[in-house]
Amino acid sequence: MSLKADMNADISEVFLNLEDFGERHVVDGKEIIAVFYDEELIPGNQDYGLTVKKRTLQAATADMPQPQEAGSTLEVDDRVYLVAAWREELGMSVVSLTENI
Repeated sequence: MSLKADMNADISEVFLNLEDFGERHVVDGKEIIAVFYDEELIPGNQDYGLTVKKRTLQAATADMPQPQEAGSTLEVDDRVYLVAAWREELGMSVVSLTENI
């Protein structure tokens, strides 16, 4: 087996395995297996009491919608997030998202 084939197998068999890291999420109306986690809370404008929550979504690129530009929106599990960054790494999409809370 080639290195590329081994890495593709690791995506579904290890990283996105439902018994390990993967969980079912609905992204823009499509159910996929992904890893979705909180990064940090950033205190926002004190006058309005806003705080920004940063989250990261990682999933197989083949399961994700087309990459979005920073400033676009992405719906995950019936919540709308603002895309901060979207990159692809070895068959995985890594999407940095924010929301005001």
